[in-house]
Amino acid sequence: MKNLYFDLKQNVVLIVLKSILISFLFIFFYICLSFMHSSNEAIDREFSDDQKENMYGLVDTLQEPDDFSKFRKDISSINHVADFYNHLNMSEDFKFLSIFNQPVPVTGFKGGVQFDYTFDTEMTQKGFYQDEQTGEEFFDVKALQMNAQAFSFFNLSVNKGKTIDWETVNYDSGVLPILLGSDYNGVYDVGESIDGSLYFKKYQFKVVGVLRENSSIFYQNNRNTFIDNHFIIPYPPKLPEATERDKEFSGILNFAMINGNIAATREMSGTELLNKLHDVSLKSNFSHYTLLSIPFYLIQFNFMYNIIQKNLNLIFAVIALLSLALYIVLRSLDKVMIKRRMNAIKYFWIQGYRARDINFIIFRYTMTEYTLSFIIFFAVSLTSFIKQLELLLILLILQLGYFIIDFLMIKRAYLSKLKRTYTND
Repeated sequence: MKNLYFDLKQNVVLIVLKSILISFLFIFFYICLSFMHSSNEAIDREFSDDQKENMYGLVDTLQEPDDFSKFRKDISSINHVADFYNHLNMSEDFKFLSIFNQPVPVTGFKGGVQFDYTFDTEMTQKGFYQDEQTGEEFFDVKALQMNAQAFSFFNLSVNKGKTIDWETVNYDSGVLPILLGSDYNGVYDVGESIDGSLYFKKYQFKVVGVLRENSSIFYQNNRNTFIDNHFIIPYPPKLPEATERDKEFSGILNFAMINGNIAATREMSGTELLNKLHDVSLKSNFSHYTLLSIPFYLIQFNFMYNIIQKNLNLIFAVIALLSLALYIVLRSLDKVMIKRRMNAIKYFWIQGYRARDINFIIFRYTMTEYTLSFIIFFAVSLTSFIKQLELLLILLILQLGYFIIDFLMIKRAYLSKLKRTYTND
């Protein structure tokens, strides 16, 4: 122990410097590898092979208010729209992604202005308002309705609660399960119910889950439409036949659901897709639609994918260069410390210490340096905003491995110097 105390007293600056450099190396690894892990997750989530498809927009052609109103007054026409959607949704030739963005009025809202439908838009902010007929206070939240295929296509998932059981969604029940964007954490909890209305029909929206942070979809030609401050309202798996009682509601809902995107394989030409849509049109007796090509989707897809890949390659290069530079510095530092400690090692050798005893002294020197570096690394990682426990454990094991290699190299250097010195003598 006296020898260790003497060594600390003589070489404290060098010991601390080496410990800081070692801890810095592994902290740098921790940060970079965490980023790479997050980037790979983003690639898996946002750029899966399933999403490398041609995207088309499908819209109805009843743009004139009079034509639209006349069409919705006829129950058979409304049911033709329902059949059209059902065939689209069940097609095995392509994926029909039905997504619609609109304000949803709710009562007793607990959130703030960031959830207002007009927030971050050019529209005038409405905030809380009173219904002129009922006197109830409402708040129009940002909301997206979507079908199960859209939810699956964009790899959306929850980090709290559970996802929607799409097969059980029933618009006649008066209760709709919904998901909330991650910004709603701390505002509403899983299991809470929120009263509101959809297309002038009252509903109780039951929160079943909260989406993971930074969830996004492709919507209105934007590859990264973030939905952290949205309600996610599920569309039913199948549209039922409309009746006189719900004709008004079904007319609005059915038309909203047929306006969406079609994801088709790159092998399928536009003509082939049009022919398949024509078959669907004949089966459902609905032909008031048009198909729009959306080249922006693949352009943005490839652009963002390449940016992330380039960032990953850059990080690989930086890690390699910095690791090499730090390794050279550490080896140079070891040479200085070996030179300063050599007299003490020679003294023990002359005193008759065996090679095993000398190895233990060298081990304690090295252990002191790495214990300090471990404390620094662990303290910084615990206070860091990055929380990758598995990666932290792996790096701690790697640090242990680096310690063993460093000890063996330093031990060999000491023993080699001793042998050269006393062999020459």
